[in-house]
Amino acid sequence: MSMATKVEARLTAENMRLQKLVDTNVYRYRDPWLSFYYDADSNRVNLQYDTSLHIVKYHKRKRLLGSKQSFIDIFSDDPRVTINQVKRFTVAEKRQKRLGLGIHAGYSYSPLLKRLMPTVGIGFQYNVVEF
Repeated sequence: MSMATKVEARLTAENMRLQKLVDTNVYRYRDPWLSFYYDADSNRVNLQYDTSLHIVKYHKRKRLLGSKQSFIDIFSDDPRVTINQVKRFTVAEKRQKRLGLGIHAGYSYSPLLKRLMPTVGIGFQYNVVEF
């Protein structure tokens, strides 16, 4: 199964208090995620933002043999980040078949002959529980 996920997120940083560096016209703001520098003499702004988006994919079942429900949780360590929209695209997802036909080989015990005997056969199989 191939999957692509698109996340649209937004950072809103409001009411930041800039600090003026001593003997310069440079103002700055800094926290664990965001660095902002403004040089009033050159009228230039430098902005650096570092964040991580944590993406957790998991499945749940309501009942033991019920169908799986897929979930994606996305969050950031920075509380200012909001996740606006998540789009998930699944490509060529193939559902596993529960019914199968196969060849088996092994040993079986024969109660009439009271011994183990090699056996080969063809059998049908139905998977009740999948892992």
